[in-house]
Amino acid sequence: MVITYWSDFACPYCYIGIARMKRLIRELGAEGKVSFERKSFQLRKPLSYGTCPACGNLKEQLSGTNASHFAAKYKMSEEKAAEQFAQMSRMGAEEGLEIRYATAPLCYTEDAHRLVKFAEERGGDAVAALVSETLFYMYLTQNFDISDQRILLGIAKGTGLNEQETIRMLSSDDYGANVQMDSMKADMLGIHVVPYFLLDGKYYIEGVQSDEYIREVLKALL
Repeated sequence: MVITYWSDFACPYCYIGIARMKRLIRELGAEGKVSFERKSFQLRKPLSYGTCPACGNLKEQLSGTNASHFAAKYKMSEEKAAEQFAQMSRMGAEEGLEIRYATAPLCYTEDAHRLVKFAEERGGDAVAALVSETLFYMYLTQNFDISDQRILLGIAKGTGLNEQETIRMLSSDDYGANVQMDSMKADMLGIHVVPYFLLDGKYYIEGVQSDEYIREVLKALL
């Protein structure tokens, strides 16, 4: 079975949902029967652009953390937002993840997604999976700004990717079209909530679902 999934590194529910899906597959003893295909999804895209001598476009600068942004976006009090963050942390802990979403910096994830595409081509699925997992950890647990290309270069080096090739890729717009194609496919499928899992191109699981629900779907298809 092929599980194609859309996710964003700035999404704590994606981190939780992917970990839960993989855990349940392990518990069912079905690791050898399932392969994953990663697709990019950007929850936050630049709203304005400027001139950049290197690439032609300069993303709007962001400041602050998810805490203030979350409360304003969903029109809720800081107390209510804090309850949501606590719930995210509890859900993450159930999967062995330490999630500090509230204090993570606001950032764009396009370059992080490009890095994963680059890793897939240069190192194969195992390296791309490691890069992806590291990006989630660095942002949602360690609260690093994963739009900072110095951080991305460090992740690439730590996962065995060639430093000079990575620098050249990050300095270009390589794999940007691949990221956009993933977004276009998501639009075509009407995907607005992530994580979004498409199983064998026919059945889908949207968002973070319960162990029981995911297990029953997997057992029916394996």
